[in-house]
Amino acid sequence: MIFLGTTFLSGKNALYPPAAKEQAITAVTLKDGTYNQLYISKNADKTVNNWDDDWDFDTVMCAEYDKNLDAGNSGFSLRNTDTVVIRRRELLKDNWVTIYTKEINKIEDFDINILDKYARGGETKYIYRISSTLNGIENSYVEKQIISYFEGMYIADKNSIYGTSYDLDGCDTTQNIKSEVVETYNRYPTVVSNSDINYEKGSVTGSFIHLDCNNCSADLQGGRQYRQTFKERLASHKPFILKMPDGRMWIAKCIGNASDNMKNHPALRQITFEWVEIGNTDDMKALYYNGLSDVGARWWH
Repeated sequence: MIFLGTTFLSGKNALYPPAAKEQAITAVTLKDGTYNQLYISKNADKTVNNWDDDWDFDTVMCAEYDKNLDAGNSGFSLRNTDTVVIRRRELLKDNWVTIYTKEINKIEDFDINILDKYARGGETKYIYRISSTLNGIENSYVEKQIISYFEGMYIADKNSIYGTSYDLDGCDTTQNIKSEVVETYNRYPTVVSNSDINYEKGSVTGSFIHLDCNNCSADLQGGRQYRQTFKERLASHKPFILKMPDGRMWIAKCIGNASDNMKNHPALRQITFEWVEIGNTDDMKALYYNGLSDVGARWWH
């Protein structure tokens, strides 16, 4: 059929649906035809002459009819991603800390579930960013702001985490700097500082018990094993992240002895250990060389 010089089914806008104001589309049906691609966008100004398979914020569906109907953006993301990178930064700071990277070779590699054990407490506000990168260049990302809060003291590394919220002391610390007092003939001495040494050291005490989740009573055997494993971790000479509930956090190592003392009941044991700060928790290089992160130098910028 030809009407005013235009074939009814091949005109530019022949297959456009009727305009519907604020009407949600819940189903799409195509039949009695041959189709190679279906593209749906929330942008009503997008015409059939300029659409492509590049996803944007208005894209609802982009389905290619090849071997499978892939209507999501996973195929597009796979073609444009070789690594997924997860970073975080404190809300009032500028530096991003890369906490996780993963190479992407197939759709299943996008299945990522990690636990960030190195986030501060004290209701610290963080921004987390997950990025899609190709050849080291970030091409898209999603950000989420969260508040980090927990109770208790924890030491953590890549493979383990130990902690307690019972009978904690204040974790008193000393700020160590290197300087010498030189007394001369003048009334006041001269203080000489020839070193950049500046670190903290301290001690922390807490009661370590293990509860039976079925009846909320003390698990004597489980508690012994938990405390023994914790003390062996302290004695391993390996660095760890020490976190306090008020937001203080250090890369630290245990020094001296770890004492294990009874408090009022055989199942209530207090462990005290001394520690020394050996690095900055926001320094990705320090985290990597202390064995606390697998994120290599490529992602330290």
